[in-house]
Amino acid sequence: MNIQPHACALLADFSRLPKGEALPCIAWLDLAESRLAPGALQRQKFVYHIAPTDRREALDTARFALRTCAGIPFDAYKNLRARADGRPLKQDAIRPLEEGGILVDWPLGAVSAALSLEFSLEEARPIGRAEAFFPGRTPALALSGPVCPERAAGQYPLEITLPFEKNAPGRVGQPAIWCLGAPEVQDGGDGRFMIRQRLLLDLPAAHGAQPSMGTPQINQSIT
Repeated sequence: MNIQPHACALLADFSRLPKGEALPCIAWLDLAESRLAPGALQRQKFVYHIAPTDRREALDTARFALRTCAGIPFDAYKNLRARADGRPLKQDAIRPLEEGGILVDWPLGAVSAALSLEFSLEEARPIGRAEAFFPGRTPALALSGPVCPERAAGQYPLEITLPFEKNAPGRVGQPAIWCLGAPEVQDGGDGRFMIRQRLLLDLPAAHGAQPSMGTPQINQSIT
């Protein structure tokens, strides 16, 4: 199974929802603490954080949900933990979401705290569109997480090759890539459309070498 080591839908910003639905908080998948592509004898691990955009504003809701898919039974989530400002919550505060996923009841006194949710899976799952929301308060926003294979059926793996050359001898370091915003769908008419995604590539080089990028190549035949 191809487990994507990096995901673009890393942040759900509830403060940007329309008036009446907006909440002053964001939720994100922490790639530094997660392990999306486990190695031998490792479990796939997911770590999420939920934090207020302004700590002067307390939320008037104390329930957060992460919807994955019904095909992942609740007992498959191992080492399931939730914290408020680093303090562990009681285990009974974490419950299964009826349609598949996890529901957390935060203490009312912690709704303006920085919250975290983490779990691991013995069986590595595809990474796709999970959904984060505050039940009864907000619509679900896309947030990358574990999904069932049928939920990943509409995903199209692409391998993009970026050729580079250096103008001087030197070592090229480990690259890092970030998504700049969400993908944009542009309607081309007659049923045609184009999807655009801006990426930032950080390619460090030592000893004065300056890399220059050639023409990108896209492989659509990978599995």
